[in-house]
Amino acid sequence: HLVGNRELFIIYSSEFRRLTRDKSAKKKRKDPFRTMLESNSMKDMLPRLLAFYVSLPQEEQCSARLVLFGPGIESERTHDLVHKIVNARSSTFDAIQFIRGLQGGVGSGVRINYKHIYNFDLMCLYTNRQNERLNNKGEARLDPRNNVTVMEDSDGTISLRPEIVKLLPTLHALVFAIDATDTQEENYMESLNIMRKELDVILRGLDTFRIQLPLVVLACTQASVTSSQGLSPGGARSVSNHKISVKDIITGLRLQEFPSAWGVWEVEVENMRGAEKGFDWVLHHLRKKRKDWNYHQIQGQN
Repeated sequence: HLVGNRELFIIYSSEFRRLTRDKSAKKKRKDPFRTMLESNSMKDMLPRLLAFYVSLPQEEQCSARLVLFGPGIESERTHDLVHKIVNARSSTFDAIQFIRGLQGGVGSGVRINYKHIYNFDLMCLYTNRQNERLNNKGEARLDPRNNVTVMEDSDGTISLRPEIVKLLPTLHALVFAIDATDTQEENYMESLNIMRKELDVILRGLDTFRIQLPLVVLACTQASVTSSQGLSPGGARSVSNHKISVKDIITGLRLQEFPSAWGVWEVEVENMRGAEKGFDWVLHHLRKKRKDWNYHQIQGQN
């Protein structure tokens, strides 16, 4: 399921926990988004979703709801991506509020003040609890025995669990993090093909509602590494880790087939270099779409 309240909460600094407690004590009010998610049917939920963004006070409105998922947030090399975002306390990322979800953590996350321009809600879709997901690699990530976000249908198709599907209409964009380190120990094009299968599970869920969302692919490496196609000065391939090129990522994930806007950004998790460009793009893209009347007409017809 989406990372539970308890697990997400403990990754925050003590300062953030104190601020959250203080704010909660001053304003005892049930989170309106949680109330909306507790609706029993999509028919009831969608009108509330529309009202949500026009009824809140200005300081509580968010520009977008993003879901961050993929092997990049669980890899031993790049899993610090989430910690870097929610603990940044910088002019770029500043976690200002804890967003509660339903029982089990579905819909929980953190509200980020981004560059003092946008407030967006970020939810993290993990495949399992921390100890269990360390061994989830490759095809094992799509096995319902290892991945608590998916289930196997009667025809053998892997699909999202109903509680996750219910969350999809509330989202505005997908942030798919991958570990773009080329260890040279495996065929990374085969690994990218498996990652595409993971992405397809989400896309099939969105198709249920005829929704198309922009996609941000964060190609994460632990620190600065050379291109996977690079050579050492002597002409021989270097022994150290390389990163998978953006061109190969686009090919391996078959992004040319993606039905809506997408982009790939290289991110060095150690210093978060590159992440800002990806979030700049998607938040600006969403802002432009909100101003496009044709976009809202199409969404309404769907």
